[in-house]
Amino acid sequence: MFVSNANVIMMYFKDEKAIEKNTDKVIYGRLSESQDKYENGAKVEGEYSYESWNARFVGDAKKVVETLDDKSVVTLKSFDVRQPYDKEKNKSYPYVLVSKLEVGAHKRGEDANEK
Repeated sequence: MFVSNANVIMMYFKDEKAIEKNTDKVIYGRLSESQDKYENGAKVEGEYSYESWNARFVGDAKKVVETLDDKSVVTLKSFDVRQPYDKEKNKSYPYVLVSKLEVGAHKRGEDANEK
């Protein structure tokens, strides 16, 4: 599923275990997103649940990620959610392929140069 013109705010984590996989075209890392927590259909104030994704950064996103510290906040602009399936192992390997992002949290219509 390819998404462009997005404004998805996430936290970037370096993936120390995958450093040896990094190439001149791709950097491996992780992304995490917090979401409001709900119990019995009601929002629990001040509590959140988290999702974490394996990620690959290419193109413009790779250039930005090379300059980031661990646990940096980023806004995804263009990305593709992929889930290759290994039929022999009966297992899926989901990841987010990020091609464009900005540093920091940006709302729709706002870009990094305006701050």
